[in-house]
Amino acid sequence: MDTVYEIGICDDNHELCDQLMAMLTKIEEIEKVQFSINCWNDGKPLCDAFEKGYNPDLIFLDIEMEQRNGKEVSKYIREEYENYYTSIVFISGKAGYAVDVCRFEPFDYLVKPIEFERLVKVVLAFIRKYERDNKVFEYTNAWETVRILYKDISFFSSWNRKISITTLNSEAYEFNGKLSNIAKVAPHNFIFIAHSYMVNIDHIKCCRYDNVMMRNGDILQISRNYRKAVRDALMRQRWDA
Repeated sequence: MDTVYEIGICDDNHELCDQLMAMLTKIEEIEKVQFSINCWNDGKPLCDAFEKGYNPDLIFLDIEMEQRNGKEVSKYIREEYENYYTSIVFISGKAGYAVDVCRFEPFDYLVKPIEFERLVKVVLAFIRKYERDNKVFEYTNAWETVRILYKDISFFSSWNRKISITTLNSEAYEFNGKLSNIAKVAPHNFIFIAHSYMVNIDHIKCCRYDNVMMRNGDILQISRNYRKAVRDALMRQRWDA
Protein backbone atom coordinates (compact mmCIF):
# COMPACT_ATOMS: atom_id res chain seq x y z
CA MET A 1 0.00 0.00 0.00
CA ASP A 2 1.30 3.45 -0.90
CA THR A 3 2.16 5.75 1.98
CA VAL A 4 -0.26 8.61 2.63
CA TYR A 5 1.61 11.45 4.31
CA GLU A 6 -0.42 13.33 6.94
CA ILE A 7 0.23 17.05 6.54
CA GLY A 8 -1.07 19.96 8.61
CA ILE A 9 -1.14 23.66 7.67
CA CYS A 10 -1.61 26.31 10.35
CA ASP A 11 -1.68 29.95 9.26
CA ASP A 12 -4.10 32.76 10.05
CA ASN A 13 -3.93 33.93 6.43
CA HIS A 14 -6.74 32.02 4.69
CA GLU A 15 -5.41 32.88 1.24
CA LEU A 16 -1.95 31.50 2.05
CA CYS A 17 -3.51 28.28 3.34
CA ASP A 18 -5.37 27.86 0.06
CA GLN A 19 -2.22 28.60 -1.96
CA LEU A 20 -0.13 26.17 0.03
CA MET A 21 -2.75 23.45 -0.32
CA ALA A 22 -2.89 24.04 -4.09
CA MET A 23 0.91 23.77 -4.34
CA LEU A 24 0.94 20.56 -2.30
CA THR A 25 -1.75 19.12 -4.57
CA LYS A 26 0.45 19.96 -7.56
CA ILE A 27 3.41 18.21 -5.91
CA GLU A 28 1.20 15.14 -5.41
CA GLU A 29 0.54 15.03 -9.14
CA ILE A 30 4.14 15.65 -10.19
CA GLU A 31 5.87 13.34 -7.71
CA LYS A 32 3.16 10.63 -7.64
CA VAL A 33 2.73 10.81 -3.86
CA GLN A 34 -0.33 11.01 -1.62
CA PHE A 35 -1.07 13.62 1.04
CA SER A 36 -3.89 13.93 3.55
CA ILE A 37 -4.05 17.66 4.35
CA ASN A 38 -5.78 19.50 7.20
CA CYS A 39 -5.81 23.27 7.73
CA TRP A 40 -6.16 25.50 10.79
CA ASN A 41 -6.17 29.28 11.05
CA ASP A 42 -4.97 29.48 14.65
CA GLY A 43 -2.67 27.49 16.89
CA LYS A 44 -5.19 26.69 19.62
CA PRO A 45 -7.43 24.34 17.59
CA LEU A 46 -4.29 22.65 16.26
CA CYS A 47 -3.12 21.99 19.83
CA ASP A 48 -6.62 20.74 20.65
CA ALA A 49 -6.33 18.32 17.72
CA PHE A 50 -3.04 16.98 19.14
CA GLU A 51 -4.72 16.41 22.49
CA LYS A 52 -7.34 14.32 20.69
CA GLY A 53 -4.69 12.13 19.04
CA TYR A 54 -3.75 14.01 15.87
CA ASN A 55 -0.16 13.12 14.93
CA PRO A 56 0.75 14.52 11.51
CA ASP A 57 3.96 13.62 9.75
CA LEU A 58 4.59 17.22 8.70
CA ILE A 59 3.27 20.63 9.77
CA PHE A 60 3.62 23.99 8.03
CA LEU A 61 3.36 26.39 10.95
CA ASP A 62 3.06 30.18 10.79
CA ILE A 63 5.12 31.89 13.48
CA GLU A 64 3.15 35.14 13.67
CA MET A 65 -0.43 34.18 14.52
CA GLU A 66 -2.42 36.43 16.85
CA GLN A 67 -4.00 34.06 19.39
CA ARG A 68 -1.59 31.12 19.80
CA ASN A 69 1.47 31.71 17.64
CA GLY A 70 3.80 29.22 16.02
CA LYS A 71 6.43 29.35 18.75
CA GLU A 72 3.82 28.54 21.41
CA VAL A 73 2.42 25.70 19.31
CA SER A 74 5.85 24.19 18.62
CA LYS A 75 6.74 24.47 22.32
CA TYR A 76 3.58 22.55 23.12
CA ILE A 77 4.34 19.87 20.50
CA ARG A 78 7.96 19.33 21.54
CA GLU A 79 7.95 19.99 25.29
CA GLU A 80 4.44 19.35 26.60
CA TYR A 81 3.15 16.75 24.15
CA GLU A 82 6.72 15.36 23.79
CA ASN A 83 6.31 14.74 20.07
CA TYR A 84 9.73 14.64 18.41
CA TYR A 85 8.58 12.82 15.28
CA THR A 86 6.40 15.42 13.56
CA SER A 87 8.51 17.52 11.20
CA ILE A 88 7.83 21.24 11.65
CA VAL A 89 8.36 23.72 8.82
CA PHE A 90 8.01 27.27 10.08
CA ILE A 91 6.50 29.96 7.85
CA SER A 92 7.12 33.67 8.30
CA GLY A 93 7.41 36.94 6.43
CA LYS A 94 10.69 37.62 8.26
CA ALA A 95 13.82 35.54 7.76
CA GLY A 96 15.19 36.70 11.12
CA TYR A 97 12.92 34.35 13.05
CA ALA A 98 14.92 31.30 11.94
CA VAL A 99 17.40 31.54 14.83
CA ASP A 100 14.65 32.34 17.34
CA VAL A 101 12.88 28.99 16.79
CA CYS A 102 15.92 26.70 16.61
CA ARG A 103 15.27 25.18 20.04
CA PHE A 104 12.02 23.67 18.71
CA GLU A 105 14.03 21.63 16.20
CA PRO A 106 12.38 22.74 12.96
CA PHE A 107 12.80 20.63 9.87
CA ASP A 108 13.02 23.75 7.73
CA TYR A 109 11.94 27.38 7.38
CA LEU A 110 9.97 29.07 4.57
CA VAL A 111 9.78 32.81 3.98
CA LYS A 112 6.63 34.34 2.50
CA PRO A 113 5.79 34.52 -0.31
CA ILE A 114 6.44 30.81 -0.64
CA GLU A 115 8.17 29.79 -3.88
CA PHE A 116 6.98 26.55 -5.46
CA GLU A 117 10.50 25.29 -6.26
CA ARG A 118 11.59 25.85 -2.67
CA LEU A 119 8.50 24.04 -1.36
CA VAL A 120 9.22 21.05 -3.62
CA LYS A 121 12.74 20.75 -2.17
CA VAL A 122 11.41 20.87 1.37
CA VAL A 123 8.70 18.27 0.74
CA LEU A 124 11.05 15.85 -1.04
CA ALA A 125 13.61 16.20 1.77
CA PHE A 126 10.84 15.45 4.27
CA ILE A 127 9.81 12.32 2.34
CA ARG A 128 13.41 11.08 2.37
CA LYS A 129 13.57 11.65 6.13
CA TYR A 130 10.24 9.89 6.65
CA GLU A 131 11.42 6.86 4.68
CA ARG A 132 14.68 6.79 6.62
CA ASP A 133 12.97 7.09 10.01
CA ASN A 134 10.49 4.33 9.27
CA LYS A 135 13.03 1.71 8.32
CA VAL A 136 13.05 -1.26 10.66
CA PHE A 137 15.95 -2.82 12.53
CA GLU A 138 15.47 -6.54 13.03
CA TYR A 139 17.32 -9.18 15.01
CA THR A 140 16.58 -12.80 15.91
CA ASN A 141 17.56 -14.64 19.06
CA ALA A 142 16.83 -18.19 20.21
CA TRP A 143 13.13 -17.60 20.85
CA GLU A 144 11.89 -14.62 18.86
CA THR A 145 12.39 -12.08 16.09
CA VAL A 146 12.34 -8.46 17.27
CA ARG A 147 11.58 -5.51 15.00
CA ILE A 148 12.19 -1.90 16.08
CA LEU A 149 11.81 1.27 14.07
CA TYR A 150 15.13 3.06 13.76
CA LYS A 151 13.42 6.33 14.73
CA ASP A 152 12.57 4.78 18.14
CA ILE A 153 16.17 3.80 18.86
CA SER A 154 18.19 6.19 21.02
CA PHE A 155 21.49 4.32 20.80
CA PHE A 156 23.27 0.99 20.33
CA SER A 157 26.01 -0.13 22.72
CA SER A 158 28.23 -3.19 22.79
CA TRP A 159 30.12 -5.17 25.39
CA ASN A 160 31.75 -8.62 25.06
CA ARG A 161 29.94 -9.43 21.78
CA LYS A 162 26.62 -8.41 23.29
CA ILE A 163 24.65 -5.60 21.61
CA SER A 164 22.23 -3.52 23.66
CA ILE A 165 19.54 -1.29 22.19
CA THR A 166 18.13 1.58 24.25
CA THR A 167 14.98 3.18 22.89
CA LEU A 168 13.67 6.71 23.23
CA ASN A 169 11.40 5.62 26.10
CA SER A 170 14.33 3.76 27.76
CA GLU A 171 13.25 0.23 26.86
CA ALA A 172 16.25 -2.12 26.57
CA TYR A 173 16.93 -5.07 24.24
CA GLU A 174 19.98 -7.34 24.10
CA PHE A 175 21.31 -9.84 21.58
CA ASN A 176 24.56 -11.30 20.28
CA GLY A 177 26.30 -9.40 17.50
CA LYS A 178 28.89 -6.88 16.38
CA LEU A 179 28.33 -3.14 16.35
CA SER A 180 30.42 -2.85 13.19
CA ASN A 181 27.91 -5.02 11.31
CA ILE A 182 24.99 -2.87 12.47
CA ALA A 183 26.82 0.26 11.34
CA LYS A 184 26.89 -1.11 7.78
CA VAL A 185 23.08 -1.16 7.53
CA ALA A 186 21.96 1.62 9.89
CA PRO A 187 20.74 4.97 8.44
CA HIS A 188 23.34 7.71 8.25
CA ASN A 189 21.87 9.56 11.25
CA PHE A 190 23.49 6.94 13.50
CA ILE A 191 27.05 7.91 14.41
CA PHE A 192 29.78 6.47 16.60
CA ILE A 193 30.71 8.51 19.65
CA ALA A 194 32.98 5.76 20.98
CA HIS A 195 34.10 2.32 19.85
CA SER A 196 31.20 0.75 21.78
CA TYR A 197 28.47 3.40 21.32
CA MET A 198 26.51 4.36 18.21
CA VAL A 199 23.83 7.01 18.77
CA ASN A 200 20.87 8.38 16.87
CA ILE A 201 21.92 11.96 16.19
CA ASP A 202 18.25 13.02 15.98
CA HIS A 203 17.82 12.10 19.65
CA ILE A 204 20.79 14.06 21.01
CA LYS A 205 19.35 16.68 23.34
CA CYS A 206 22.63 18.35 24.27
CA CYS A 207 26.24 17.92 23.13
CA ARG A 208 29.23 18.96 25.21
CA TYR A 209 32.92 18.60 24.51
CA ASP A 210 33.22 15.12 26.01
CA ASN A 211 29.65 13.80 26.32
CA VAL A 212 26.16 13.84 24.85
CA MET A 213 22.85 13.87 26.66
CA MET A 214 20.14 11.87 24.91
CA ARG A 215 16.44 12.75 25.01
CA ASN A 216 15.77 9.94 27.48
CA GLY A 217 18.26 11.50 29.93
CA ASP A 218 21.18 9.11 29.36
CA ILE A 219 24.58 10.82 29.35
CA LEU A 220 27.16 9.08 27.16
CA GLN A 221 30.88 9.82 27.00
CA ILE A 222 32.47 10.78 23.68
CA SER A 223 35.84 9.10 23.23
CA ARG A 224 38.76 11.42 22.47
CA ASN A 225 39.26 9.92 18.99
CA TYR A 226 35.62 10.57 18.02
CA ARG A 227 35.15 14.15 19.26
CA LYS A 228 35.93 15.89 15.98
CA ALA A 229 33.78 13.45 13.98
CA VAL A 230 30.84 14.03 16.33
CA ARG A 231 31.16 17.82 16.07
CA ASP A 232 31.38 17.56 12.27
CA ALA A 233 28.30 15.32 12.11
CA LEU A 234 26.28 17.75 14.21
CA MET A 235 27.34 20.63 11.97
CA ARG A 236 26.31 18.71 8.84
CA GLN A 237 22.91 17.74 10.20
CA ARG A 238 20.21 18.76 7.68
CA TRP A 239 17.31 16.35 8.58
CA ASP A 240 17.31 14.64 5.25
CA ALA A 241 17.89 11.06 4.21
